[in-house]
Amino acid sequence: MLSHSGHAAERRVPDNFLLTTNTHLGTPGERWAPHTHAEHMLIWSDRGSINVHTADRHWVLPPGLGLWIPAGQRHEVLASTQSQYCCTYFAPEGCEITWPEPVTIGVSRALHELLLHLAATGMEPEKRLRAQRVGIDLIHAVGIPNLAVPRPSDPRILPLSTAILANPADDRSLDEWALELNLSVRTLARAFSEDINMTFSQWRLLVRVRAAIALLSLGEPVGLVGRRVGYHTVSAFGAAFRRVTGHSPGGYFRDGRPAMTPVLSDPR
Repeated sequence: MLSHSGHAAERRVPDNFLLTTNTHLGTPGERWAPHTHAEHMLIWSDRGSINVHTADRHWVLPPGLGLWIPAGQRHEVLASTQSQYCCTYFAPEGCEITWPEPVTIGVSRALHELLLHLAATGMEPEKRLRAQRVGIDLIHAVGIPNLAVPRPSDPRILPLSTAILANPADDRSLDEWALELNLSVRTLARAFSEDINMTFSQWRLLVRVRAAIALLSLGEPVGLVGRRVGYHTVSAFGAAFRRVTGHSPGGYFRDGRPAMTPVLSDPR
């Protein structure tokens, strides 16, 4: 299903207000085609996970984490069938946040409840504006290690990257891929290094951990998640997951929300 084509001229925030929130249920095959918005958008998951693509990055957003997308930033969204997610739009002229690029945001319980309350509850205009200002004050960037996975653009490695993004458990080595793509191992390795500034092994690790976070957010058992993303033992999966996130798979979600740290210098 192709939906939410989005047009840059379309405005969602009512006149004289600062923000508005829409809630969506993930449906089979749901995908927002690449598009832009005239307003800033914070996309965040209430249940399950969602994937957001820009030209050169790919984020996975479990509950408790959102992505700030500046007005005019082209992006694409894919939602899982078990997800419930929200899009909060902000009028640029009434918002002091000026991040020029997408930024990961911690969706605290206070922000979560306030945005949903504003979406579901009628109130006098002045009260709504005061509450909306509080909501904007609660938005802060957070550090999530390596959550954004680079998207290779070199045509020599696109077949490889497309296959692994579709199936992170694909365990073919760089030697096997070189043979399949009729390239030398050295050429393939150099293409990765020059295109995304990391090795094939580093990139595949990020893809696997990102996929694991999406499955863990749904409450899947750690052992099963590890096997689904390409690890034969729980210990191997745990070691790989910890190298990227600094946390064990079982300890990554605290009270249903991912471990994260505030960005000390909030880049507003």
